[in-house]
Amino acid sequence: MKPTKIEVQIRHNGQAYFGFFRYGEYGDEIAAENISRLDEKVRAACKKYCSLDSIIIEHTYDVTAVFEEFDFINKTGFARFIDLNPSLIRQYASGVKNPSKKQMNKILNGFFAVASQMNKIALAVDGKPLID
Repeated sequence: MKPTKIEVQIRHNGQAYFGFFRYGEYGDEIAAENISRLDEKVRAACKKYCSLDSIIIEHTYDVTAVFEEFDFINKTGFARFIDLNPSLIRQYASGVKNPSKKQMNKILNGFFAVASQMNKIALAVDGKPLID
């Protein structure tokens, strides 16, 4: 049987992750301390209430959850990279303010640009590439 895709919309309130998902008529919001545990709980709910044994979970994040889950991203550096006020990014990341759709697009495009630049990195030892 082909796995069923379930989209989980993730937000973070400063203490826990919350994931909302819907399958047919069933929908639920589940809380967990991290994304892995959230995924486990979603799988269990899908099995129990929707009779789905095989699912693929796709995450969508709010800005707060992105910076919480990927806490290695330096907010100030990222803000400078996308030409946004660093204090504004920190406010978005903490949930004090919510970005407009235009700002969300700028942030999302910034993540794509970072990923693109990271994919171009080549490391070498003694002048020899580590990956051919």
